[in-house]
Amino acid sequence: MAITFHSTSIEGSTLTLVEAEVLIESGLPAKGKPLEHSNMVKDHYDALVFACNEAKKKRAITTEFIQEIAAHVMKSTGGIVNQMGGSYDSSRGELRKGSVAAGTALFPDYRKVPGLLNKLCAILRDQDKTAKTTSDILTLSFQAHFHLVSVHPFADGNGRVSRILMNYLQTLHKLPMGVVHKDEKANYIEALNESRKIETPKSIVDFLAKEYARFLEEQISQTQKQNKGFSFPF
Repeated sequence: MAITFHSTSIEGSTLTLVEAEVLIESGLPAKGKPLEHSNMVKDHYDALVFACNEAKKKRAITTEFIQEIAAHVMKSTGGIVNQMGGSYDSSRGELRKGSVAAGTALFPDYRKVPGLLNKLCAILRDQDKTAKTTSDILTLSFQAHFHLVSVHPFADGNGRVSRILMNYLQTLHKLPMGVVHKDEKANYIEALNESRKIETPKSIVDFLAKEYARFLEEQISQTQKQNKGFSFPF
């Protein structure tokens, strides 16, 4: 649940962790918060569960698979988009048909997106075969995140989809999933921009590695506290 909370918070959700947990457990939207934010949280959680289930099947990374993740992410908040290249439905994971930008970052021409995405998937499949150590696998998952978000194949939801792809690779290799903490959003964006500027993923890989270590420490600490406070009633 923490992964969904942080990922959607980065994209503008105002739900608290408790509100997100109640939503997922009971289906009740958060009171006093935009319905779109509750929909974003629920859809992200469903997309993450979908990706984890596909990891159990060892599904190959393809353009179609990434589009399916995007369709889950944008199921309730997407819709028909009209751009230069025509109309498409972002709620179905369809690739963008126009220009997109995020802050000062400009992304590839939409006509290049299908080819870039197919090429990226082929590279990831090849590199996944040779990733053996934990370090290799984590680096691959971080690089996959960076390259997918840099292609920016969708009208919206690119960050969430890219982070879920990162989690997919981690789950595929039976590693704990990582997260980008919402309080690190500014540093996260800075690391992405720096990696694009120097044309190598080193900055974002280093950043995500620190985030991964922090999240593991948080999970271990939480488990220790829970175990310490437990006692049998006899």
